[in-house]
Amino acid sequence: MTFDPDPIFLRAGKVYSSAGVTAGMDLALAMVEEDHGGTLARAVARQLVLFLQRPGGQSQFSAQLGRHLALTVTRAGHAVACELALRA
Repeated sequence: MTFDPDPIFLRAGKVYSSAGVTAGMDLALAMVEEDHGGTLARAVARQLVLFLQRPGGQSQFSAQLGRHLALTVTRAGHAVACELALRA
């Protein structure tokens, strides 16, 4: 298995790996679908009140988190610049 930072889960032969707990639920649903079909996988997802099924190749990128982090980094940069200006 090779490292790939984007997928939420992946399969390589008999080895399965997920990017965390929630991605593990997505992987479990994919495994149910693979073994028992989409109808049962959708029923399980409804019972667990989960998103129907995120595809395994979906990126981990979060636009909302990206905007939040960008704002945080900008604020931190301004704070450092102000501190340096006060010391000068």
